[in-house]
Amino acid sequence: MFIWGLSPEEAKVKMEHIYRAVCSAAPWKVICVWKANTISIHTNYPYRPIQIVLRLYQSPAEILAGFDVDAACCAYDGERVWVNPRSLTALVRQANTVDMTRRSPSYEIRLAKYAERGFEVYVPSLIRHKINPSVYAKDLPAFPNGLARLLVLETAYYRPSFYECLQYPKMRIMTRKVGSNGGTIGDQYHAHRGSTGLVCKNDPEDMLIGNTEELVMSNYDSSWGWAQIPYGPSWHADKIRSMISKTDASINSPHNPYNNEGDFHHRHVFFAGSMKQCLGTFCLDCANAEPHPESGTIGPGSSMYIQGPVSFLMANPGRQLITGSFRPIDVGDWAREAYESPAAFSDAMREVNECGFDPDSTLGEAESAVETCRCC
Repeated sequence: MFIWGLSPEEAKVKMEHIYRAVCSAAPWKVICVWKANTISIHTNYPYRPIQIVLRLYQSPAEILAGFDVDAACCAYDGERVWVNPRSLTALVRQANTVDMTRRSPSYEIRLAKYAERGFEVYVPSLIRHKINPSVYAKDLPAFPNGLARLLVLETAYYRPSFYECLQYPKMRIMTRKVGSNGGTIGDQYHAHRGSTGLVCKNDPEDMLIGNTEELVMSNYDSSWGWAQIPYGPSWHADKIRSMISKTDASINSPHNPYNNEGDFHHRHVFFAGSMKQCLGTFCLDCANAEPHPESGTIGPGSSMYIQGPVSFLMANPGRQLITGSFRPIDVGDWAREAYESPAAFSDAMREVNECGFDPDSTLGEAESAVETCRCC
């Protein structure tokens, strides 16, 4: 959810109103989780969490301007459909254009998600006959970065068994079928979704991760993987609160090996409670934490940490930089890993500049396009 046309105080009132509405409608306990860029509202599976982005906008146009994928820059208010020029172009062409000024860490995955929905990926810097053959090595151990990742995703989608160590990524949820007490849960879920039951302990923190048939969801917080909030048949408000409490205690424990002597900083990555608690000051110790002598922050990578009360980002809200999901990068850095050598990359860039549009610069058209890549 994105908030527009409100002051910070009005936004807090609106968020508490949303929280109370969810509590009234949900038959189970409801809990809020505050991270650096979002506050999300969680209840029992299978109800989806509601994520509220901690930015304030002046208009719907500002909201749409901040999306990284062209096709997503549209909205429906119940009466009218709002689109900006980027979205209209994508709808007409049925293609999303790669733009490094809007790239986020999940950019390639999000482009692939919309490719499944009928939007090809137009990459102006792609010259297929100069692609590094190692991108199509069957024993590729991990997904590469940038343009190379898009090419691997394209191949993995059309040829699911092509890579020996890689699979086309799906949405990851925490799931279990048989617990240590012998009970079974989520049988209907597994039968419907086709996912495999996994043996694990009762403690949800020990549960394994399984894939569903859907591609990964959009997410507007940029927390580390271990700080993601689980979602699955056995997860509910109390277990989420317990997991966050244990993780927070571990982060601030003097026995944590990452808290080296002389470099310890009291800090929080997330907090679970009511909406009022999340919006306010939840930890009195944070006020007494000493800043780092050099950086002046409360800890390394402080953009990931939170300290109450909540504040909203308001400057240049349409920029991905504000979401915390933007990392400055140019086309060269993004595309270089896909080419065999710096010379091949330079030649590819020169061809793009001299020839303009290349019909082979679109991903997701057909399997024949993938075959062309593999035969290079």
